[in-house]
Amino acid sequence: RFCCCRFYGLSVWFPDVIKHLQADEYASRVKIHHNERIEDFTFNFTLENQIHRNGVFLNDRFIGMKFKAVTFIDSSFFNCYFEDVSSVGSSFKNCTFLDSFFYNTGESAPYT
Repeated sequence: RFCCCRFYGLSVWFPDVIKHLQADEYASRVKIHHNERIEDFTFNFTLENQIHRNGVFLNDRFIGMKFKAVTFIDSSFFNCYFEDVSSVGSSFKNCTFLDSFFYNTGESAPYT
């Protein structure tokens, strides 16, 4: 019995250690964007594991895409269009939205 309990303990411990190592590796590969200006662009792909700080998005379209672990900080969105956008683990912190439209962005969208 003692051996079985010890084995069970290890089987619970190993997955937690693996998750922690994977999270550390994921965080070490984050892409950081500072002071970017993106104008008249259509985003129709997945953005993943990124931080956008002090960005300006002007006349951009976010269509049929997903934000996965993306954070926008102190960024501005002017005349942008968001349609069929979903979000997992993403947020907009201290961002400004002017003349922007949201359609079918889902319950998990951080900008509602």
